Amino acid sequence: MRIALVLLVASLAALAAVLVFARTSDNEEATLPAATPTPAYTQLTRLVEQITRDEDGLVDQGIYVMSAGVGDGCAKIALANPTAPNVAYVQRQFPGTCVQREPAARPTTCTQTERPLAREGSIEVPDLRDLTLAEASRQAVTADLTYSADCLGAAATAPWTPVGPPDELARVVEQCPRPGELVRRGTEVALDAVVVLPGGFRHRISALDDGACRDGRNP
Repeated sequence: MRIALVLLVASLAALAAVLVFARTSDNEEATLPAATPTPAYTQLTRLVEQITRDEDGLVDQGIYVMSAGVGDGCAKIALANPTAPNVAYVQRQFPGTCVQREPAARPTTCTQTERPLAREGSIEVPDLRDLTLAEASRQAVTADLTYSADCLGAAATAPWTPVGPPDELARVVEQCPRPGELVRRGTEVALDAVVVLPGGFRHRISALDDGACRDGRNP
């Protein structure tokens, strides 16, 4: 009788151990991290659209998006001022993004052009310095001149419009021909505009080169 009782107690103990092991295994499996699926192309497209819609909100945070597009498994974002806090903020607000660590420059597609002598004339060049590019372009056109903000030789006669939020902040720091010079009607005035964004990143929009206003040509 005693032997049977001992065997019964041992059997119950073994059964309890099996149940505890099974429950522990189930809990461990439940707490294992689930694999993160790679976002689908349509999801990334929607994410890019969301970031584009929220550009104004990002500007309020001092973050300037230069480009956003679908990349390999993530939405690729390029900032004009990619400080560590800015990168972290974007990745936290928009899961699934890959933020470029290098500052994004403003894209230009300029070609080398011949700039003829064009300084002799009767129109006095206005002082466009410290104006936004939009206002500087309007004043140049009103004065019966043309202007360039990106590429020399691509003289424009319609007011300049910004491509992205940083462009709106840039102000003219140099121009060629210089204020007060007499030039021919329709002369191209090259503009150089700069703004320093939060984080110390310099955003420049310029049609001037190192030789501008130094070789007797315009610019």
